[in-house]
Amino acid sequence: MEETKMKKGKTLASLICSVMLSLSLIVGATFALFTSESKVNIAVTSGKVAITASIDNMVAYSGVENEDLSVTYNKREDGSFVNGGTVDAQAGEITLDKIAPMDKVTFDVVVDNTSDIVTKYQTKITFDQNFAQNDADLFEALVIKVGSGCVKTATDATTNWYALQPGVDVVVPVSIELPKEVGNELQNKTIKLVCTVSAVQSNAYTADPVAPGETAKEFIEINSVQDLKDFRDAVNSDAQFQGKAAKNANVQLAANIDLANEAWTPIGPNADAANKFSGTFDGKGYKISNLKVEQGAAYHAAGLFGALNGTLKNLTIENATISSLSSGSATDNGTAVVAGSIYNKGTIENVHVINATVSGNRYVGGISGYTYGSVVNCSVTDVTITATPDNLSGSYDNGDKVGGIAGYFASENVYSVSGNTVTNLTLKGYRDLGAVVGCAAGAQFVKENVVNGATITGDQETGFYGAKDFNANAIVGRITKGTLDNSNTFSNVDIITGKQPSIINNDTQALRNAINAAQANDIIYVSGTFNVDYVITIDNKQISIVGMGATKFVKTGGSHLFNVANGSQVTFQNLTLDGAGLAREGIYVRNNATVTLVDCSIKNTGGLDICVDEASDATHGKNTTSTVNLINSDVEDVAICASPVTSVAATQDTFVNFNYDADTSVGYIEKQGINLKPENISINGNNQGGNGFYVDSADKMANLINKATKSLNVYLLNDVEGNVMVEQKEGVDVVIDGLGVEFDGSIEINGHSRGDGQEKLAITNVNFVSDSKVDFIHQNSADGGANSKRYPHNVTISNCSFTAINNAEVFAIRWRQGYNLTVENCTAKGLYSFMWATGGSGISIDGLKIEDGKNGISVGTSTPVTIANVVASVNGDYGYGIRFDAAGAYALTVENCDITASAPILMRKATGAATLTLVGNNVLTVANGNTYQIIVTGTDFDAGVAMGKPGTSYVINGGDGYSIFAPTATAAKDQSALNSAISSNQPEIAINSGTYAMPSMGGKNVSVSGTGKPEDTVLTVGGEVEGSGSKIVFENLTVKYATNSTYKGMVRTPDITYKDCIIEGQIFLYGDKVKFENCTFKTTDKDNYNVWTYGAANVEFVECTFESAGKSVLIYHESTGSNVTFTKCTFKASAPVDGKAAIEIDSSLCKNGATSNVVINQCTQEGFANGNVSGNPLWNEKKDAPNAKVTVDGNVVYQGANA
Repeated sequence: MEETKMKKGKTLASLICSVMLSLSLIVGATFALFTSESKVNIAVTSGKVAITASIDNMVAYSGVENEDLSVTYNKREDGSFVNGGTVDAQAGEITLDKIAPMDKVTFDVVVDNTSDIVTKYQTKITFDQNFAQNDADLFEALVIKVGSGCVKTATDATTNWYALQPGVDVVVPVSIELPKEVGNELQNKTIKLVCTVSAVQSNAYTADPVAPGETAKEFIEINSVQDLKDFRDAVNSDAQFQGKAAKNANVQLAANIDLANEAWTPIGPNADAANKFSGTFDGKGYKISNLKVEQGAAYHAAGLFGALNGTLKNLTIENATISSLSSGSATDNGTAVVAGSIYNKGTIENVHVINATVSGNRYVGGISGYTYGSVVNCSVTDVTITATPDNLSGSYDNGDKVGGIAGYFASENVYSVSGNTVTNLTLKGYRDLGAVVGCAAGAQFVKENVVNGATITGDQETGFYGAKDFNANAIVGRITKGTLDNSNTFSNVDIITGKQPSIINNDTQALRNAINAAQANDIIYVSGTFNVDYVITIDNKQISIVGMGATKFVKTGGSHLFNVANGSQVTFQNLTLDGAGLAREGIYVRNNATVTLVDCSIKNTGGLDICVDEASDATHGKNTTSTVNLINSDVEDVAICASPVTSVAATQDTFVNFNYDADTSVGYIEKQGINLKPENISINGNNQGGNGFYVDSADKMANLINKATKSLNVYLLNDVEGNVMVEQKEGVDVVIDGLGVEFDGSIEINGHSRGDGQEKLAITNVNFVSDSKVDFIHQNSADGGANSKRYPHNVTISNCSFTAINNAEVFAIRWRQGYNLTVENCTAKGLYSFMWATGGSGISIDGLKIEDGKNGISVGTSTPVTIANVVASVNGDYGYGIRFDAAGAYALTVENCDITASAPILMRKATGAATLTLVGNNVLTVANGNTYQIIVTGTDFDAGVAMGKPGTSYVINGGDGYSIFAPTATAAKDQSALNSAISSNQPEIAINSGTYAMPSMGGKNVSVSGTGKPEDTVLTVGGEVEGSGSKIVFENLTVKYATNSTYKGMVRTPDITYKDCIIEGQIFLYGDKVKFENCTFKTTDKDNYNVWTYGAANVEFVECTFESAGKSVLIYHESTGSNVTFTKCTFKASAPVDGKAAIEIDSSLCKNGATSNVVINQCTQEGFANGNVSGNPLWNEKKDAPNAKVTVDGNVVYQGANA
């Protein structure tokens, strides 16, 4: 945006001439788009378009050089220059005749968008090359300024494109000057310039001009709210935005942005952090509307930008609400609409704020708050700014440095607040109040600002912390350095200052006198320490007593500190009441009185902190009502009592209103002898029925319960977030009634003792909800500390709901130990599991609905459990409806339940004499492709876990008609399940079809079998597999070795058997005993055997088939011998290998009398060559060694000398 100000209505009359350029100023292809009669239909917007442009306020100046070589310009009233030259303007053409050095002409181009759509416009001053007298050298020498900047070439001076909002006009200032440096050679020449404005619809493509010899500056465009949020987030996290470092990027708006009053986090919240914004943000004339920032005591600079260290320009912000508190740190200071702080450099230029409300505690402004930079040519219109003292440090302070443009400004002799406009400003604060700047260090750089209407109010009663100079002024409130420039102007500015109260310091009697003399609604300010030797009585007064700083009342004698009675309405604020341990109350309230405590604490009272007594006065004891309000205060004990009770009527007609807010800490409330109406107890104005005490936070609930010495009901008035530890006490029964509110957090229960007890805890009508991992209700006896011996007693959970958001890992109840846990009429949705009870006694569930959970209910306890009337639908792949740990003599009864799950009922770890009893009408529906309604497993039912064979002592009563699965072997569905089953030494393991890696099997006694055809289940062997001390059976599967592998197999395995298996590749045998029954060996490599017997002492092949490329078995040993037997085996060779029989024997390395004893019975071969020594295709001692003996069908066919 180019304007120096924004305005509505007619153009002003020019001092010299007003040339209405109208449509003649709209040039190029845009002429047809923007006629007042046309109806334009475009991709983004449509509407009636009407744009006009005109020249206003043309003024001629001639300059005079001063002694210091500076130039003073003098206005020429007749339109001529001092050296005889003239300026003339007609229909957008400006003719400069005989212009001399230091002659200058200025004028405004007014562009008015009276249509109902956003447009873009560009202003240009062109050298008219068709004018015969024009001189190119003169044009080159002219200094031309258009708006906030333009690009000048040999033929023109052109601005960027800027957006123009519907119904808005802009003023583009133009200056044309022949500088003094050109000398006299260009005098007496004439030049004609043409001023034009081009316009297009806002969504048309435009390119800004580029200076000769330069390249176009790259800008990242922001087109939407999400773009702006993404840019903000990237700056704040020091990240990339659209491929550029966001914190120093060049960014420009390409559309209006409506933030829709969603809570906005400022861009660059801290001026001292590495992620403050130091680039350029060009609004391009577009508008950001409905900005809302609410930070509380966040101690971050607040605004559209928090901390600005770069340039922000050409933007309008409309309808903004900013609220924040600044800290004392320079880098966190500042609250404003545009930027909370500019520190320690930066510029805001040509930015306009319309209709905004700003509130803070210090350094508060319309454009910027804490300002170590420049604010130039900006405006605020219809803006309300308020700074209120804070008590963040424990006493009131601040409320200062409040300005319509900038709250605080430090020029550093570099920066300025200049050329800004303030219109219709409402400003209020404690001190240092200015319509332009609240406080300025460098006032001489606050210049050429205009104020048109402002109301400035100094308020030192709100948050009073002492009488201070108001420092309220029309331009700058307080000046700490420099002298204010006289170029600033103002009109219609009203300055209002209120009274400045006095303070009573450390004087109790003076306070008594002030109370007695006080009029209605007076505020009495106190400071210091007040020793109270007898009660301070406040009788029928409507006053406030406000502490200034650390203010304390200390009891030194007497009864109460304060006695508030007989219709008094008293507010105590920012006070500490110290009873010093002496008897009686802190505040005694009676007889239709109202007491309000704000930011107070009461401590060390020998009796009650507050006593409300309504029946002790014969005159006022009946039909009266007293009220106690606590706001952000700390009170330990409150008693609502009638002592003595003079009559039943007095008791029944006595009422007490007790109210407190969310920031108040109330230890314990006691009712004594009074028919307290619970509807008269409220928090934050919310009244509730029922009996008991009402809280609105987790902390208050814990405080109230854990300090209770009598049974009580606790009611939740609103949604609660946080964790609560409930310490059960002997003789104290507690009811937590949520009244239907949401509770985001957990309740942990610690019992009174390890033994059984009579105390009760009821949790009812609570809607538990969380989006993070949590156990809503839990008891933990496993910490090994003092709590490990404290078991909860008699816990009832009823009419509650439990909801996990976004599949968070949430348990409704997690229980380890305790006595008598009852769940009634509850619901659960989206949980990982409703209950996980690994211990405890007396657990029962009656009435529960579970939806969309991963699992249902898990119990494992040595005492009977009853689960009845449960409707559960769980969706976990291995999800259980009811899981029952069956490792001991446990008992579970399931009655009238309707359960849908992968395992509707799961008895896991079923190794003991557990009993499952099904009663009534149970409907069990199997999900996720599983088959059985009841699963009994010795291990578990879960991903990566093999279901194991259970023990034989479990019992299922009422199981007729249900499908029950109790595996005869451990079922492994995947690699992790196989690993688990072998690791846990399951005796029988059945694995599903698929390919598995052979696990280590050292020290195991297991049988592993495939569940389909042998070729469907494959065990791969990549190297040596440890089998020390094991006895292993493989059955009905394929064992696959690498084709060219050597010395690979089950090593050091004492006993291994293969049944009905396929053996692929080349296998090496180790161990004491290896047996193959009905196995098929396959290899296709002519260089490899099917089998090397190698380190196996005893090997037996029964009814096996060997398929090879000419070499099947090599019986080869080093040092030791072996016994190898072949019975009814078939050997098939795809091609013979010269000199190689089916069974090759090499006993040459047998030592110390060891031999290879080979027995072959009823075996056949096909396709093998004759052995090189034996000449037989079935067997061959390949080295004719003396350590072998071969027997074929009972006949010894070879016997070496040592055999």
